[in-house]
Formats: sequence, structure tokens, C-alpha cells
Amino acid sequence: MTKCDVLNLEWGSNTRDTNIVEPVLISLEERYGYKVIRSSIWYGLFKILRYRPKALIISNDTGAAENVKMFQLANSLGIKTITLISEGLWQISSTDKLQEGSEELNFWGNNLHKDQYLDLKLLWSQTKKNAFVKFIPQAKKYNLKVSGGTGFDRYHFIDYMNKSDFASKYKKKYEKIVLLVGYAFDLYPLYGEDVYKRRDKDEMIWLYNQRFIVRDIYEKMIKNDPEILFILKDHPGSINLDDTEFAGVSEKYTNTIHLCKEEEIGDLISISDIVIAFDSTVCLEAWLMGKETILLNPLGKEFRRSSLYKGSPIVESYVELTALVQEYYESGTIQAFQDKKQDRELCIEEQIQYGDGLNYLRAAKLIDITLKDDLKKKRKGSKDFIVELLREGKSIIIEKTPLGFLRKDARKALQNRSRQYKKDQRSESITKYKKGIAGFERKNDKLIAEILADYEG
Repeated sequence: MTKCDVLNLEWGSNTRDTNIVEPVLISLEERYGYKVIRSSIWYGLFKILRYRPKALIISNDTGAAENVKMFQLANSLGIKTITLISEGLWQISSTDKLQEGSEELNFWGNNLHKDQYLDLKLLWSQTKKNAFVKFIPQAKKYNLKVSGGTGFDRYHFIDYMNKSDFASKYKKKYEKIVLLVGYAFDLYPLYGEDVYKRRDKDEMIWLYNQRFIVRDIYEKMIKNDPEILFILKDHPGSINLDDTEFAGVSEKYTNTIHLCKEEEIGDLISISDIVIAFDSTVCLEAWLMGKETILLNPLGKEFRRSSLYKGSPIVESYVELTALVQEYYESGTIQAFQDKKQDRELCIEEQIQYGDGLNYLRAAKLIDITLKDDLKKKRKGSKDFIVELLREGKSIIIEKTPLGFLRKDARKALQNRSRQYKKDQRSESITKYKKGIAGFERKNDKLIAEILADYEG
């Protein structure tokens, strides 16, 4: 007997992935009446057995071996399996062979055996769906639907931090604030080549060697514009902060704040006037919040990346960069940015399909259709079931019983991973989303009616 309709398992409680799935789950609860239980992915099999859900939903099916395992096991138990996608940006490669390799990695990820275990896979864009179907023969057998990028919806309805709150928190009051977004240059030495984005070693060296050129331009701007507060936001994937474009800068100047994971990116975009980056998805997020963006590419713009770069003016020097910043503060806008409005609209369509804030509703409708499908899934025997049951049981003993003190290092590691997910933090996020969605939907009732009536993905 099922104890819920939908079980959602995630790694963290306030992360990119929960931002992707949370508005969808709320819509399933409040619009469609489904009972949803949210929990950590750790000990996921025990939770699947405890709640016996009609469907398992995880924000990403291939991003980690643990995600793959939970979907495989749920599928073997006859439970419907539904996923969204965390990394959905589409990038074009120079040849079909390279493009095929890129799509293969993106589609299968940690599903190393290429098992088909999904009942519904929701994608960010029709462009991405077309690429999967073209380059991956097995993709034609999947139920692939386009919902749009649900994780970007929040920029339309979440109340983010304002300048006054930020000034109080950090004890720095500035009328002008510029956000500098990190690129994670420090990761390049870790790889011989970037397999995911199909970059060879020469291109990676070319990119890596720009980190301190970018830093010098940023530092000169910070030094010469003391009336502007510059927020230096490291890429969340950065490991060696001494090897990025921000290394050693913030310590020298009082008009800087150096952050990594301390603040939600939406809050930082909200309180900033302009967003500047070497290259970043944050530019797309800034557009959705009505902010203007600039890219600094000192050695030229010709390298493999998503089409998002087309939506921002690109500069190569300190003089060009400061001219655009000055133009903004003198006129309230950057003409070169305004000239790219049509490019941004095309980028949004190509990458996340819809920028109207209602992708979560499209996703919920498509999930509702899948949940109402009367087709019964057959249970399948799996030796992995017993193996995982024993593995989880052993981990529970180590982490949660006195016997775990015999394995102190293992116990500490298990406890550290569990701390990534905090129930109170997830509850706060749910409350925030419910409030934002309710107000947003009251203003968009006509478009909502059209989606509910006609959208088929």
C-alpha cells in the first residue's frame, strides 16, 4: 500500500537541484492534489520501501551514481520514474562526431550501462530534445518531453534580497554595486582535456592562461572606481581559489566583498546593477531578473560554449569594460546590451524554451499525465536490490548506532554527507516558493489557463 503519490529524493536541501524541482512539487500538491514526500537521497532504498510511492522524482537522473541506482531500483519495484535535468544548456561542437560525443555524455552521464529505467524525462528545450534524438538511437525509445528550464522560474516570483538588507548584513553601504561572476579557471589543470565540452588540451591551456589577464582588468577597475562596491563571486565548483581571476584582489580593496557559496545567486543578482563575467549561465539568470550583463573575453570570443554569449556585449580590455560601466551609471542602460535584445530572446528559447516563469507548471502537467497513465509496470528481479539493502543497512549501523564508533572515519564521512540535507531548511524553501508562486499565478491566470488546456510538451 502506497503512503504517498510522489517521493522526491535530493542530495541537499537548498541547492540548484531543489530549485529545479521545488516549484514542480508544489504545483503537483496544490494544483493536482498529489501527496508528496521530500527527503534526502541517502538510504533512498529504505525510503522507497517505507513509502511505496507511485512515482520517484529526482531532479537529475544521471548526475551521480546514487541517482542512477535509486531510479534503477525503483523501476525494478514497478514504481514510475520521473526526472528533470540539472545541466540542460546546449552547446554546439565543430563536427557531428564531437557533437555526438557531447550528447552521449550529457544523456547517459553516470548511467554507465545505458539502462532504460525512466517513464518520463523532462528537458529544458526542444533544441536539446532534437539533439538527443538525432545523435542517440536509444533516445527515441524514451518518453522525452520539453517542460522548459524549471530552475529558472524562481527569478520571476521569489523575493530576493535588496540593497538595504545586503548593506546591513555586510556593513557596507553603496549606491552602486557590480557583480563579478567567476569562471572556475582553477579546474583546467585537473584535466588533460575537457571531455564534456569537447575541448582539446590546447584550447584548455588558452582558456586557463586568461585567468590573470581577467584578474588584472578587474583589479584595475576596482582600484579606479572606489565608489562602486564589487562583489567577487567565485564559481561554486572552484577548488583552488588562489588560481582564479579573483585571487588576491579582495584583500587589497575595501570596496569589495568576496563570496563563494555564502549567498544565493539570485540575491546577488537582485542587489547588483550590472553583472560581469568571463562566461556564465548567471547572465541568463540576470536577464530574467531584468539586469544588464557584460562579458570580458580579453583574447577573443571564439571558444566552445553555449550560445548565451550572444546576448551580452563582449569587451576585450579595461578601457572597453569601464566605458560600458560608466555608460550604465550615466544613462541607466548600456546601448550595446539593448541592441542584443532579439539575440537574448533567441538564446532563451534555444536554452530553456520559455522565459515566462511557468516552466514548473508545464512540468507538473506532463507529470500528472504520466501519473494518471493506467499502464502497470511489471516488477523485475534485481540482484542489485539485495546488495543495496545490505549496503544501506551497514551504513545505518555505522552512522546511527554506537557500533559506529568502531569505524570513526567512516562514521564521520556518513554524517557529513547527511548534513547536506536539512529538513528545516527545506521547509523554509517550500514556504518561500508557495508564497511566491501564489502571487505570481494570480497575475498570470490567462497564460496558466492556456498551458493547462493545450500544453503537450
